[in-house]
Amino acid sequence: MANWPIEKCFEELENIVSHLENETTTLEESLRLFELGMKLSQRCSSVLSNIEKKIQIIVETTKGQPALEDFSPDNEADS
Repeated sequence: MANWPIEKCFEELENIVSHLENETTTLEESLRLFELGMKLSQRCSSVLSNIEKKIQIIVETTKGQPALEDFSPDNEADS
């Protein structure tokens, strides 16, 4: 799971939600799925956080030339 691509983690999270919504899932199985879901959620959050750090946004410089700038949530609000 630690090396799964993020798409696989999201797919597995969707499967877990489906199983948890199933009224026939036992309490023990629900707890096991919940714990797995939390681990997958943390993995997705970590991967997305790392991706966010790598994103660069093209911005206009004062001379009208494109430049690269590291992504930050503050930049998103300025757009």
